[in-house]
Amino acid sequence: MTVRSATAADVPPMVEWADRKREEYARAQPRFWRPAQDAAERHRPFLEGLIGQEDVIALVSGGGFAIGLSERSSRRADSRSHPNGVSRS
Repeated sequence: MTVRSATAADVPPMVEWADRKREEYARAQPRFWRPAQDAAERHRPFLEGLIGQEDVIALVSGGGFAIGLSERSSRRADSRSHPNGVSRS
């Protein structure tokens, strides 16, 4: 298995992979996992904002992806996803 740093070109497959996983989890535990209708569209800008950040590790392989965030980058990413600074559950 080859693991490499993610690039902007990897974002669409990352979004698709995450969307498939959300659907898989929803089938397994429908009460707990209820993906939003626009989950993929909302996830895309979040991932795009992480790729290339110096304090973010974004890796891809043939089977999926992994992202590691520092505490500082986590706060930045959350504020981009939720402009009012409130985390929505």
